[in-house]
Amino acid sequence: MTLKEKKETDKILKKHHDSPNAAHYSSDGTYQRIAKHYFWIGMQKFITNYIKNCLDCARFKASNQKPAGLLQAPVQTQGIQKPSNILFILSQEKNKKNVFILKALPLDMVEPFCPENQLTRECATVLMEEFFLRFGLPRVITTTVPNLSLVCNN
Repeated sequence: MTLKEKKETDKILKKHHDSPNAAHYSSDGTYQRIAKHYFWIGMQKFITNYIKNCLDCARFKASNQKPAGLLQAPVQTQGIQKPSNILFILSQEKNKKNVFILKALPLDMVEPFCPENQLTRECATVLMEEFFLRFGLPRVITTTVPNLSLVCNN
C-alpha cells in the first residue's frame, strides 16, 4: 500500500467509523459499511487494527462500563444519623443572656449555645454554623418559645 493509498484509506475509515453519523461500529460493522463502496487488499485486517487503536471505542467499550443496575447514590453521612427534628429551648431569666439549647432527635444530642448579641441574625448564624453545617438540615424545627424572633431580638 502506497502512502497515497494509506491517506485515502484513513479518510475512508474516518468517514465510516469516526464521523458522528458512523456511530463507532465494531470492526465487522465498519467492514460491512465500507465493503459496500470500497475494496482494497488487506482491508479486513486494516479495519480491525484501526478499530483496536480507536481511543473512543476503547473508552466506551461495554466491558469498560459499570453494570447499569449496580450504580448507587453516594452516602451522605456515615457516622452520624441526620437529625429528624431540633428542639429549641431558650432560658429567659431576667438580667441573664438567653442560651440556645439544641436537642437533636433521634441523636439524643444536647448542645448549649450563647450568641454574643442576641439578635435574630446572630441566633441564625450560630444555628447555621454550629448545627446545620455539621449535621445537615432537619425535617422539623420546634421551639418552646411561641415567637422565637421576638426573643432573639430582646
